[in-house]
Formats: sequence, C-alpha cells, structure tokens
Amino acid sequence: MATKFELFRVLKLRWFAGFLNRVSLRLGKSKVLKFKLTNCLSGIRNAWHFQHAVGFVIKAVCGSFCSALLTP
Repeated sequence: MATKFELFRVLKLRWFAGFLNRVSLRLGKSKVLKFKLTNCLSGIRNAWHFQHAVGFVIKAVCGSFCSALLTP
C-alpha cells in the first residue's frame, strides 16, 4: 500500500503534467476550466496577438475597408 507522501507526489505530478479540468457545481454555475500554459499554447497565443496587432495597424493606416477584408 502506498504512503500518503507517495500518493501526494503522484497527484502533484498529474497536476503539472497536463491539463487540469475542474468543474464547479456550486448553485448551477458554469464550468471552470483551468490549465497549465505550455510552450505550444504560448506560441498559439502569440500568433493570435500578432494577427490582431497587424489588423489594428492596417486599420489605422488604410481605414476600415482593409480591416473588413482581413477579419473573418
């Protein structure tokens, strides 16, 4: 049988190994999703930021017509 320390260590490794999903069931509130930001997700976040920054610069320079063509 595993000791409390070993169980805590395994749970701690699972906590940091991947995504952590928590569901809050208090009074019918919506689900709460928490996860650790990995390098891959950081790159995706940076790509979205870059896309919005470029769209803002083009809108400032060319007006709203150009940004309407770029936005989905």
